[in-house]
Amino acid sequence: MTPFSVSRMSMREHPDEAITRANVELYKASLCIQNCRTSILQLHTIRKEEKRCRMQVTTSIEGSQYHQ
Repeated sequence: MTPFSVSRMSMREHPDEAITRANVELYKASLCIQNCRTSILQLHTIRKEEKRCRMQVTTSIEGSQYHQ
């Protein structure tokens, strides 16, 4: 069974147990989404930093060419 697969409630399973199990699965899914969002934000921050560094290097190179 995959983490997000939906299974039918067993005849022996009490409805409260099914609800608890479903809540656990929802919690796992929300953690997964939260981890994805965090990863995306980290990636965005890294890309912004890379862009800033490239601009800084370009500015340094252009500045050094004027002083030659």
